[in-house]
Amino acid sequence: MDKDYLGKKGQVEITETLVVLLVIVIIIILGIGAYYGFFYRSLGSLEQEKTDVENLILLNNFASLPEVKCSKENCVDIVKLFSFKELIKENKAYYFQRFNDKVIVVESVYPMLNLGINEKECTLSEFQQVNFPENCGFVVVYNGFNLKDAKYSVSLPVSLYFSKLNQYRIGLLKVYEK
Repeated sequence: MDKDYLGKKGQVEITETLVVLLVIVIIIILGIGAYYGFFYRSLGSLEQEKTDVENLILLNNFASLPEVKCSKENCVDIVKLFSFKELIKENKAYYFQRFNDKVIVVESVYPMLNLGINEKECTLSEFQQVNFPENCGFVVVYNGFNLKDAKYSVSLPVSLYFSKLNQYRIGLLKVYEK
């Protein structure tokens, strides 16, 4: 056989081997990149899951605070909520340490209110009116920042006690975050 022919055949085989190795290395790099991409996305969802669990614990702890809890049953007393809002103003540092930069809202869900009323915030002036609780739909209990900048996080169903009416209603405790 010709030496020139064997040399060219050897070069072709080496080139083929290098191309195969290059393709394998590229496939491995793409596989590692895809793995880290999926891993990174799953970490993001785990972070959101962790935040949701922390917020559910926060809501559960909030509902069991003696400042807002009914004296005998497992419910939230609306009268105590308005007193609690005033207490928060007096002890901002203490409650900021507990609730951080969250917004906690108590919303009346059932019985349903007229359209538009459920979007109106209950303040002390609405509370003192004769038609309370039919005149507003929610109470912003703790406001760590502006509610308009908030994004909804989680909610927890709760029984609401209206002592003026001696009546229970169904509500939601909601947490909003920045």
